[in-house]
Amino acid sequence: MIRKLLESYSRDKIIKRHLPKRLGGDPIFVTPDSALRYWSPNLDSTFQPLFRWAENYVAKGDVVWDIGANVGLFGFAAAHVAGIAGAVIALEPDAFLVELLRRSAADQSTDCAPVTIVPAAVSDEIHLASFSVAARGRSANHLSDVSGSTMHGGARRTDCVLTVTLDWLCATCPPPDVVKIDVEGAEMLTLRGGSTTLTDHRPLVICESRLTTRDEVTHFLRKHDYALFDADDPHGGELNVVCYNTLAVPRERAGSLKSATTLKSIDAPSHSEHPQW
Repeated sequence: MIRKLLESYSRDKIIKRHLPKRLGGDPIFVTPDSALRYWSPNLDSTFQPLFRWAENYVAKGDVVWDIGANVGLFGFAAAHVAGIAGAVIALEPDAFLVELLRRSAADQSTDCAPVTIVPAAVSDEIHLASFSVAARGRSANHLSDVSGSTMHGGARRTDCVLTVTLDWLCATCPPPDVVKIDVEGAEMLTLRGGSTTLTDHRPLVICESRLTTRDEVTHFLRKHDYALFDADDPHGGELNVVCYNTLAVPRERAGSLKSATTLKSIDAPSHSEHPQW
């Protein structure tokens, strides 16, 4: 009962927080309507894995795609790490969260990578789709034709959103060095729409996988010659099946992981100059 009351009170609330000082300390606008944990003033302790991924897997000058950006904790942290020579493309279909992302982007430091906000979902085709805004917390929003999360609690409303594919994005924007995917059950739709991107550009992929999609995601990434690791413990050894937060590393680069302190230090394709777009 108390949780339901707090969720109801949190509807559409906006709070100004700050990224950890080691990640620039820039202001970021969040909402407990996404997750009640945003009431905590200390984002670092509450959302540490997202910040650690940016620190461990993003390098200076990287192009980072944040698919399912939510309020942008990973994306804006990645922008600080990538620096002015990098770029962050953040895709988010929830109009309320898009406005928060835009407000945060406007307050970024000038030494960060520019963050481009794309108000769209990602799927395996470009079309108009039904999008369920979660009754409980917007972190559980999902495309209506996938099962989503048990934390969804039903839909408070259903929106019509544009979906794009990763391959379309790659033809329009700089190709990615790192792709983070958090799409609440639409992992396979997202990956299928990015087959050419994975084959031609070989980015690192950080992907949240639901139990219902793990076998398909494992098969797809292995078919594209990716080695699988736990994103929260990449030195724990290669996985046979994807886990909840999976780090997928191109097979040709995976051998360097054992001796690397972070994935920044393994051999990677270099983008000396990103195309204008």
